[in-house]
Amino acid sequence: CCKKHFDWDITGCIVGSGGAASNSGTNVWYIDWESFRCMQSCIASSESEAQGLNCGGLAAPHFKTFSTAEICCSTMVPWISTSLCTAESVPPFVVEGTGKFYVSYENIKCVKDCPVGGDLCGGIAREPHLTLYEDASTCCAQKLWWLGNDCVSKSLEE
Repeated sequence: CCKKHFDWDITGCIVGSGGAASNSGTNVWYIDWESFRCMQSCIASSESEAQGLNCGGLAAPHFKTFSTAEICCSTMVPWISTSLCTAESVPPFVVEGTGKFYVSYENIKCVKDCPVGGDLCGGIAREPHLTLYEDASTCCAQKLWWLGNDCVSKSLEE
C-alpha cells in the first residue's frame, strides 16, 4: 500500500501506519545522488548497523536497484573509481585503496593505490581511467616504458 500510494515517503508511511519499517527493506543497492555513493534499501537502526548495512531508507519503486555496491557504483557513477565508491558505500567506510600500482606522470614513476604516508603510496586512485597493476614493474613497462629500469627503481624508493 505504501509503495503504491506514498512512493515519495515509503518509510514515513510504514512508520505512520504502525508497521515495522525495519523489516520492510530489501537491502538492494541504489544511488544516493547527494553523496554519489550507493546505499541499501533499508531503514537505519542499531540492528542494521550491527549487520554491516548501509541503510539509506527504502528505495522508491522508480529507483534503479542493484544486487551489489560494486555494480551500483560502476553503473551509476562510472566517473568515480569503483573501488573508491564501494569503499565509501560499504561499512566501515575505510578507504585503504587496492595496494596496486598506477602511473603518476607528475612524479614520473608508478605509485601504490593507498593513502599518502604509507610505503610507496601515491594516494587513493580516485579516477576510474587509471589502470591498476599488480606490481611496479608491470606498471612501468606499460606506462613509462621509455625509462626502463630507472622507473622501477624510482617507484620502489621511499
